[in-house]
Amino acid sequence: MSGGAHRLLNCAVALAVVGAGIWGTVTVRELIAPVTDSAASTSGQVVRVVDGDTADVRLTSGEDLRVRILGIDTPETVKPDAAVQCWGPEASAWAHTTLDDAAVTLTGDPRSDDVDRYGRSLRYLTLPDGTDYGVLAARSGMARAYVYGNTPIEKTAEIAEAQEDARSAGIGLWGPPCNGEAN
Repeated sequence: MSGGAHRLLNCAVALAVVGAGIWGTVTVRELIAPVTDSAASTSGQVVRVVDGDTADVRLTSGEDLRVRILGIDTPETVKPDAAVQCWGPEASAWAHTTLDDAAVTLTGDPRSDDVDRYGRSLRYLTLPDGTDYGVLAARSGMARAYVYGNTPIEKTAEIAEAQEDARSAGIGLWGPPCNGEAN
Protein backbone atom coordinates (compact mmCIF):
# COMPACT_ATOMS: atom_id res chain seq x y z
CA MET A 1 0.00 0.00 0.00
CA SER A 2 1.37 3.44 -0.88
CA GLY A 3 2.10 6.13 1.72
CA GLY A 4 -0.87 8.14 0.45
CA ALA A 5 -3.16 5.14 0.83
CA HIS A 6 -1.80 4.55 4.35
CA ARG A 7 -2.61 8.16 5.25
CA LEU A 8 -6.15 7.83 3.91
CA LEU A 9 -6.62 4.57 5.79
CA ASN A 10 -5.25 6.15 8.98
CA CYS A 11 -7.67 9.08 8.64
CA ALA A 12 -10.59 6.73 8.07
CA VAL A 13 -9.61 4.60 11.08
CA ALA A 14 -9.14 7.67 13.27
CA LEU A 15 -12.56 9.03 12.29
CA ALA A 16 -14.18 5.65 12.89
CA VAL A 17 -12.51 5.30 16.29
CA VAL A 18 -13.43 8.81 17.38
CA GLY A 19 -16.95 8.48 15.95
CA ALA A 20 -17.50 5.26 17.85
CA GLY A 21 -16.38 6.88 21.08
CA ILE A 22 -13.64 4.33 21.65
CA TRP A 23 -10.61 6.60 21.18
CA GLY A 24 -8.95 5.22 24.30
CA THR A 25 -8.66 1.72 22.84
CA VAL A 26 -6.28 2.77 20.02
CA THR A 27 -3.14 4.81 20.51
CA VAL A 28 -2.13 7.62 18.17
CA ARG A 29 1.14 5.73 17.55
CA GLU A 30 -0.84 2.75 16.26
CA LEU A 31 -2.79 5.01 13.93
CA ILE A 32 0.29 6.61 12.37
CA ALA A 33 2.70 3.65 12.39
CA PRO A 34 2.21 2.72 8.70
CA VAL A 35 3.08 6.28 7.66
CA THR A 36 6.22 6.56 9.76
CA ASP A 37 7.38 3.09 8.63
CA SER A 38 8.00 4.58 5.15
CA ALA A 39 10.64 6.85 6.71
CA ALA A 40 12.75 3.91 7.89
CA SER A 41 16.31 3.90 6.56
CA THR A 42 18.13 1.14 4.76
CA SER A 43 21.59 0.92 3.26
CA GLY A 44 22.77 -0.01 -0.18
CA GLN A 45 25.13 0.72 -3.05
CA VAL A 46 24.34 2.58 -6.24
CA VAL A 47 24.73 0.10 -9.10
CA ARG A 48 23.46 2.33 -11.92
CA VAL A 49 22.78 6.02 -12.35
CA VAL A 50 19.82 6.42 -14.71
CA ASP A 51 19.94 10.22 -14.75
CA GLY A 52 20.36 13.08 -12.29
CA ASP A 53 17.35 12.16 -10.13
CA THR A 54 17.00 8.40 -10.59
CA ALA A 55 19.35 5.58 -9.63
CA ASP A 56 19.31 1.82 -9.17
CA VAL A 57 20.45 0.76 -5.70
CA ARG A 58 21.33 -2.73 -4.48
CA LEU A 59 20.20 -2.92 -0.88
CA THR A 60 22.27 -4.77 1.70
CA SER A 61 19.50 -7.42 1.59
CA GLY A 62 20.46 -8.08 -2.06
CA GLU A 63 17.27 -6.54 -3.46
CA ASP A 64 17.62 -4.08 -6.33
CA LEU A 65 15.53 -0.94 -6.09
CA ARG A 66 14.95 1.82 -8.65
CA VAL A 67 14.94 5.07 -6.67
CA ARG A 68 13.45 8.41 -7.69
CA ILE A 69 15.24 10.85 -5.44
CA LEU A 70 12.86 12.90 -3.33
CA GLY A 71 12.70 16.66 -3.55
CA ILE A 72 14.54 17.26 -6.83
CA ASP A 73 14.03 17.19 -10.56
CA THR A 74 16.84 17.26 -13.10
CA PRO A 75 16.61 18.10 -16.79
CA GLU A 76 15.57 15.09 -18.88
CA THR A 77 18.07 12.93 -20.74
CA VAL A 78 16.40 9.50 -21.00
CA LYS A 79 12.64 10.14 -20.96
CA PRO A 80 11.00 8.29 -23.87
CA ASP A 81 9.62 10.56 -26.62
CA ALA A 82 11.19 13.64 -25.00
CA ALA A 83 14.08 15.76 -26.18
CA VAL A 84 17.22 15.99 -24.09
CA GLN A 85 16.80 19.16 -22.04
CA CYS A 86 19.31 21.92 -21.42
CA TRP A 87 21.80 20.90 -18.71
CA GLY A 88 20.51 17.31 -18.73
CA PRO A 89 23.78 15.73 -19.89
CA GLU A 90 25.76 17.80 -17.38
CA ALA A 91 23.41 16.87 -14.52
CA SER A 92 23.64 13.19 -15.47
CA ALA A 93 27.45 13.31 -15.69
CA TRP A 94 27.57 15.02 -12.28
CA ALA A 95 25.26 12.33 -10.85
CA HIS A 96 27.61 9.63 -12.19
CA THR A 97 30.60 11.35 -10.58
CA THR A 98 28.74 11.69 -7.29
CA LEU A 99 26.82 8.41 -7.13
CA ASP A 100 28.52 5.68 -9.20
CA ASP A 101 29.23 2.76 -6.83
CA ALA A 102 28.55 4.99 -3.81
CA ALA A 103 27.40 3.52 -0.53
CA VAL A 104 24.15 5.29 0.33
CA THR A 105 21.47 5.36 2.96
CA LEU A 106 17.93 5.43 1.59
CA THR A 107 15.22 7.08 3.65
CA GLY A 108 11.57 7.59 2.84
CA ASP A 109 9.58 10.61 3.88
CA PRO A 110 6.39 10.18 5.91
CA ARG A 111 4.78 12.98 3.87
CA SER A 112 5.48 11.23 0.57
CA ASP A 113 4.09 8.22 -1.19
CA ASP A 114 6.32 5.16 -1.06
CA VAL A 115 6.46 4.82 -4.87
CA ASP A 116 5.64 7.04 -7.83
CA ARG A 117 3.37 6.26 -10.77
CA TYR A 118 6.27 4.52 -12.55
CA GLY A 119 6.90 2.14 -9.65
CA ARG A 120 10.10 3.86 -8.52
CA SER A 121 10.72 4.02 -4.78
CA LEU A 122 10.67 7.61 -3.53
CA ARG A 123 13.64 8.08 -1.21
CA TYR A 124 16.24 10.53 -0.01
CA LEU A 125 19.79 9.36 -0.68
CA THR A 126 22.38 10.18 1.95
CA LEU A 127 26.04 9.93 1.00
CA PRO A 128 28.65 8.36 3.33
CA ASP A 129 29.70 11.78 4.67
CA GLY A 130 26.10 12.50 5.74
CA THR A 131 25.31 14.84 2.82
CA ASP A 132 21.83 14.63 1.34
CA TYR A 133 22.24 14.06 -2.41
CA GLY A 134 19.14 16.12 -3.31
CA VAL A 135 20.31 19.16 -1.35
CA LEU A 136 23.80 18.82 -2.87
CA ALA A 137 22.40 18.51 -6.41
CA ALA A 138 20.23 21.60 -5.96
CA ARG A 139 23.08 23.62 -4.41
CA SER A 140 25.38 22.58 -7.27
CA GLY A 141 22.89 23.80 -9.88
CA MET A 142 22.24 20.28 -11.16
CA ALA A 143 18.62 20.03 -10.02
CA ARG A 144 15.55 22.08 -9.25
CA ALA A 145 13.53 21.75 -6.07
CA TYR A 146 10.53 19.57 -6.87
CA VAL A 147 7.36 18.71 -4.98
CA TYR A 148 5.91 15.37 -6.09
CA GLY A 149 2.13 15.14 -5.98
CA ASN A 150 1.78 18.71 -4.64
CA THR A 151 2.71 17.52 -1.15
CA PRO A 152 5.72 19.29 0.40
CA ILE A 153 8.13 16.91 2.08
CA GLU A 154 10.32 17.37 5.13
CA LYS A 155 13.28 18.68 3.13
CA THR A 156 11.34 20.95 0.75
CA ALA A 157 12.55 24.18 2.36
CA GLU A 158 16.17 22.99 2.62
CA ILE A 159 16.25 21.93 -1.03
CA ALA A 160 14.56 25.17 -2.15
CA GLU A 161 17.15 27.18 -0.21
CA ALA A 162 19.95 25.20 -1.88
CA GLN A 163 18.37 25.87 -5.29
CA GLU A 164 18.20 29.59 -4.51
CA ASP A 165 21.92 29.56 -3.64
CA ALA A 166 22.70 28.07 -7.08
CA ARG A 167 20.30 30.40 -8.87
CA SER A 168 21.75 33.47 -7.17
CA ALA A 169 25.26 32.36 -8.09
CA GLY A 170 24.23 31.58 -11.68
CA ILE A 171 25.77 28.11 -11.57
CA GLY A 172 24.77 24.90 -13.31
CA LEU A 173 21.40 25.05 -15.00
CA TRP A 174 20.95 28.60 -13.67
CA GLY A 175 23.85 29.95 -15.73
CA PRO A 176 24.47 30.08 -19.48
CA PRO A 177 23.34 28.59 -21.76
CA CYS A 178 20.20 27.44 -19.89
CA ASN A 179 19.64 30.42 -17.58
CA GLY A 180 17.08 28.40 -15.63
CA GLU A 181 15.19 27.15 -18.71
CA ALA A 182 15.21 23.44 -19.44
CA ASN A 183 14.19 23.68 -23.08
